[in-house]
Amino acid sequence: MPYEWLQDEPAAPDHSGAVSQARAELRAWPQRSSHRRGLAAFVAMTAALLAVPLVSLLGTVALWVLLPFLGAALAGLIWALRINLRRGEVQETLTLVPGSLTLLHSTVGREPEYWQANPQWVRLHLLAQGGPVPDYLTLSGGGRVVELGAFLTAEERRCLHDELARLLARR
Repeated sequence: MPYEWLQDEPAAPDHSGAVSQARAELRAWPQRSSHRRGLAAFVAMTAALLAVPLVSLLGTVALWVLLPFLGAALAGLIWALRINLRRGEVQETLTLVPGSLTLLHSTVGREPEYWQANPQWVRLHLLAQGGPVPDYLTLSGGGRVVELGAFLTAEERRCLHDELARLLARR
């Protein structure tokens, strides 16, 4: 799944016998079907396949007429793939420590968005239908409602809802 939980071990009991709660951190990111290396191979294969018909045109004027258009098509492909890679660089970090729940949503090229609330007053909602995405997952508290994992699949959001509900119930 494109998210992971990082949890500290609970500390040993102090002199009063109370055990401090551990820090829990969730990191979520969109699923990527290919990375830079795979996309570079795709562009190289596309360039090679575009060059195959040009072999028959070697030494003719038609080669020079077609070459700028094929170069523009290849440049457009590279440009579109780079934009796609940049837009996919999204990460959400949910940090739960005693007395505080913080959500940080960071997207490349934008200011990070923060949300913080007391975990005792946070409500977790999973809207099965009617939201912008199926199984829309939100947190409410601190006077705001924020979405969590809108880029995850519906099944991943359901799983995350169950895990987060269990974690919040222990706090």
